[in-house]
Amino acid sequence: MRKHLFILPFLTTALLTAYAQTPLNRLDSLYFDGDVEAASVYAEKVLNDPNQSASQKKAVSAYLEMRRFLTDTTLSGREKRTGLDACLPLAEEAATSDPVCADAWYARALNRMFAANMVREFSSLEAITAAKDDFIRAINADPNHFGSLAELSGIYGHMPELITFGDRSTAVSLSKQLYAIRGTKRDAQQLVSLLLRRDWSLRKREKELPSQESAFAAAKSPFEAAAAFEGSPEAETLFGEPADDRTEAARISEKFHLTPSEIDGENAWSRDF
Repeated sequence: MRKHLFILPFLTTALLTAYAQTPLNRLDSLYFDGDVEAASVYAEKVLNDPNQSASQKKAVSAYLEMRRFLTDTTLSGREKRTGLDACLPLAEEAATSDPVCADAWYARALNRMFAANMVREFSSLEAITAAKDDFIRAINADPNHFGSLAELSGIYGHMPELITFGDRSTAVSLSKQLYAIRGTKRDAQQLVSLLLRRDWSLRKREKELPSQESAFAAAKSPFEAAAAFEGSPEAETLFGEPADDRTEAARISEKFHLTPSEIDGENAWSRDF
């Protein structure tokens, strides 16, 4: 879902300066955007920067090791998991030695999330819960830590309802905070998806009515799927006027020209949520 980001060489210095206080946020974004070369240059500068704290450097080092194991196509799943486990002590050392270093908590949380994603079993919920707590610690250390805001809103919004921390209202609130701080197309995609998920979950009883089944099955977009039902209550929106979740999602989607496939790679109007 994340597209390649091509960064021209003359922009590198400006980007390094702009994100000097959030190196792991920036490094993580570069990796996920597919610009590994720019990520490598950036990481080297961060690790050699005398102004970066020891905890920051440990957090970045732990992240680089995690990425190395995850992207090594010669390793088996078991070997990758063993590699992730080996990276955890460095992330933990960074977090415990400097509790106000948001990136240190973020690195430890990512380690747990990566490990949980490799174990498709109910037991992985323990790792996800631990990651959730670390993302919260990162946000407490830095309320504008956009990496943690993005991950935490995803945990709250996309986990099944049976999980105690599945909370779509909290997810929407965190995603709106992220959107206000950064406001990228990726942030818009996540916010629209979460708004639609919350809107849909509030109408679960109505969607099971026989008269609505055919309309739901024939829907070609999340907005069409939602149109037959009552919808979520109106509340204050990013646009400064009350609207329901579906209306706000439609406005954001229109602003960024989002297509249905861009709203949620797992189908934003799936029955499963």
